Amino acid sequence: MGYLKTVFGVTAFLAAAAAGINFFANPIGIYNPPLIRGFNDAAPAATAYSRLEKTEAVKRLKPDLIITGTSRADIGLDPRPEFFPGMTPYNFALSAATLYEQRRTLEFAGAVHPLKEAVITLDFFAFNARKLDNKQFEPERLTPEALSPLRAFFDSYGTVVALDTLVASFRNMRYVRHLDRYAYSEPNGHKIGNDVAYDVSLQGAAHLFSHPPAEKETAVDDFSFAYSDVPGDTVFKHLEAMLDFTRQHGIKTILVISPVHEWAIRGFAAEGKSALVAEWKARLAEIVRANAARYGETAYPLWDFAYPNSLTSEPVPTADNKKTQMHWWWDPSHYKTELGDIVLRKVLGLPGGDKYPDFGRKL
Repeated sequence: MGYLKTVFGVTAFLAAAAAGINFFANPIGIYNPPLIRGFNDAAPAATAYSRLEKTEAVKRLKPDLIITGTSRADIGLDPRPEFFPGMTPYNFALSAATLYEQRRTLEFAGAVHPLKEAVITLDFFAFNARKLDNKQFEPERLTPEALSPLRAFFDSYGTVVALDTLVASFRNMRYVRHLDRYAYSEPNGHKIGNDVAYDVSLQGAAHLFSHPPAEKETAVDDFSFAYSDVPGDTVFKHLEAMLDFTRQHGIKTILVISPVHEWAIRGFAAEGKSALVAEWKARLAEIVRANAARYGETAYPLWDFAYPNSLTSEPVPTADNKKTQMHWWWDPSHYKTELGDIVLRKVLGLPGGDKYPDFGRKL
């Protein structure tokens, strides 16, 4: 009996110690401990758990405006107060998100707190019906049922004693000491891409154009808008559902086709995808018009930034030029916050949005 008490006591002590370390280190960015500068005021280790981090942030912040999308919006769009004064905005974009996952994030944010506005960013690769959901995507976390007090508490703190979290805590402590080399999310959900910036500083801007992040859809035969042969069973049904949701809840909505560099546009052509991209844009415009007609309302603005213009055609430094940095781009399909600021100014009608008149057109 004494032995069992000792084992139980040691186990309880270790669990409590792990919970304490994890809570204060906050490596997943979800526990909301007292902030200690240089220790837990950033959570670079949380980028490996961004879906958990961002879902919990939405529950905590209760934003009335969200941005949906993939890594392009995640890195490129910073919803600062100057763009959305008097509001609580949050960038709920997630790396490699399918359109279905983006639909769930929109509906979940609306269940957490009534939304006033939504910026829905649209990326061609997210419309591939053959694209698998991210392994960390847990649909049950994005349901109204997940907001019940008991479930919400478990989702928020159920990881505080986990061994994986403890490992992440020590990793986070190491990363924070070199924050200039690691990505992390700001409180408003915008990702600071210090990892990419550090890589580019070492290897030059041309490196990520020659070796861009893989989309895993490389041949036209691997891409389809349809889930099955059943009529209407396509990826576009999720966009239709998202627009129905915003109409039914009175949410002001702007749709944005994310900017891509002309290298990406040439890549689409080389892979035989140009016709698919054109069809995709045409169907987006058709869906937006049909939605407006169904509700007897004005069509939501649909902005296209993915075509050749003065900003998407920024010259790429040569491979032997390690010093020259690009002003607008990280790689062919990921743009910098500087370009994202221009996008937001343009679609929101703010000063500075007309500085580059050929950048951005309404479909």
